[in-house]
Amino acid sequence: MERFGVPPKAYLHAIRLNGARRELWHADPQKDKIADVVNHWGFWHMGKFARDYRRHFDELPSHTLKKSMC
Repeated sequence: MERFGVPPKAYLHAIRLNGARRELWHADPQKDKIADVVNHWGFWHMGKFARDYRRHFDELPSHTLKKSMC
């Protein structure tokens, strides 16, 4: 069933990526760790997450976290 034009697994993956990005954006780079945020959203393989994140948002998770300081 592809109600939104993508398979359900891809849709849920995008929801989780966006949730992780939102949380990284609002995180405190001095105390919050990327791994903790990412694990909270159900990603366990950091390399695969970083690759997917970069493909989806055209930046690394660490760059998003650094932007939250601005």
